[in-house]
Amino acid sequence: MHKYEIKLDSRKSARSTSGKLIKVLQFIQDKLIKEATHGNKLEKKLGLLIGGYQARSRMLRQKIIDASEAVAETTRDLSSFRTLKISETDAIPRRLEILRNEVAFLDKREREAQETYRTRKEELLVSLQFPARLPARLP
Repeated sequence: MHKYEIKLDSRKSARSTSGKLIKVLQFIQDKLIKEATHGNKLEKKLGLLIGGYQARSRMLRQKIIDASEAVAETTRDLSSFRTLKISETDAIPRRLEILRNEVAFLDKREREAQETYRTRKEELLVSLQFPARLPARLP
């Protein structure tokens, strides 16, 4: 026999049976209200817990997206720098050759200028030691 079952006895009065039924109904209603209240509290706690997990999930999802974008950007940068390295590796010998040619040209010009200076200086010294006769001034 279940605890909520009531044995109906034909000998007992209908009033006593209806009184027992009302008591059982009241007990069941009280129990149902108590369980509903408890269920509501649990539902509220579960809502808070799930809300926290959802917020954490959104935050972690955003971090993953940000990290993914950073990785993609870094990969692009790395690719660009590798291309730049290849270009620079090819360009360095050409630049060095151009600079060497320019230095050689400047060295040659400097030697020529020094030689011209030396020649002019010697000419000046000679002209000071042996002054040339200047033509007479014309009136």
